Amino acid sequence: RQIVTIHDASTFDQPEAFKGLFARWYRWLLPRLARRALCVVTVSRFSRDRLCARLGLSPGRVAVIYNGVTPPPASLPSVSTEELQRLRLPARFLLFVGSQDPRKNVPRLLEAFARARLGDVELLLAGGAAPDLFNTAGQDTALPRVRPLGRVSDAVLQMLYARAEGFVFASLYEGFGLPPLEAMARG
Repeated sequence: RQIVTIHDASTFDQPEAFKGLFARWYRWLLPRLARRALCVVTVSRFSRDRLCARLGLSPGRVAVIYNGVTPPPASLPSVSTEELQRLRLPARFLLFVGSQDPRKNVPRLLEAFARARLGDVELLLAGGAAPDLFNTAGQDTALPRVRPLGRVSDAVLQMLYARAEGFVFASLYEGFGLPPLEAMARG
């Protein structure tokens, strides 16, 4: 018997966020893994409670080990001139870090940003899309002053956190939520 880590119960709580086969596979697999495991590890009390409810586990079989972030470096890692030119960073921007997973609530974030009318402030969306896993229909990021950056390197992410005027996170469901913790750790 082994220890298994299950980050959250999202495929049970919000199956509509996932493409059918992926959601069905996880809803079939996770209960079987959990039953066979000596212990289930998860990342928050919220996730523990949801997994216990969804998988019929007793809380004593689920250990919570919180996620953490690496402390920010003393100085920013260097970013190549080519990378900086590709990014064309605006003077003022807000930063969102996450996937295009529907649970991240990007459409509502974009709506709020458009309504806020923040003048010359842009919204940069850093993070990769996972079209094979998530239902992303209707998520249009082609709006004025909104720029999807896609997946970025760790060095670029550090620079974005350091230069952003603010960090935005509009998620509807998280097992833990690392980006806000990263943003706080970087001031």
